[in-house]
Amino acid sequence: MSVLKKIREALDQRLDRWDAQLDALEAQLAESRDEALERVQAARNKLAAALRQVQEKLEDAADLTADELAELRADLEELQVQLALGKAETRDAFEAQRRRLHRALQAVEQRLELLERKAEGKLTEELEDYVRLADRLRAEIDAAELQFWLFKAEQREALEKRRRELQHKLAELRATAKLQAKEAAEKVEEFEQRLATELNEFRDNFRRLIGGH
Repeated sequence: MSVLKKIREALDQRLDRWDAQLDALEAQLAESRDEALERVQAARNKLAAALRQVQEKLEDAADLTADELAELRADLEELQVQLALGKAETRDAFEAQRRRLHRALQAVEQRLELLERKAEGKLTEELEDYVRLADRLRAEIDAAELQFWLFKAEQREALEKRRRELQHKLAELRATAKLQAKEAAEKVEEFEQRLATELNEFRDNFRRLIGGH
């Protein structure tokens, strides 16, 4: 198993991934669209900085061929381009940005898995930062989509009436996650499946509330 996959499969990282989703959803319920998209941009900037550290360390620590170096830089450059894009103003534009960003993230991670062995274990800390920040960005982007369902004034009014109820539900999910995390070392798949089901139910309730599709 590659170092990158080991990091992703580590218990602490798996729990942090769920915590990131809860953080992002809570923020989306409390903030305006502009504030929500600023959170996404902040997450983009942090990941961009982490990527620069990964690239510098990999180029310094690994004996890469000219072709490997060119391919790495091409993938990283494309991801940096996607991270540098401005705020989307429409749901379609947001979805297009999200698809391109996910493709760029996937390409970079596949490239890193191919090259990380050449760093001989010297890249672990940088990869841990990358995985954590990439998961945080994915969570922020997925949660920010909620803002684009609220395209009518009456939908925002409906959300205001239910906001406290939804926030209470998220607080319950977070409390449940913390309690169950104590058992997660032995039952991590069961824990993740249960939390995923509850989060999906939350999102479905949100969609029904505002008439999203």
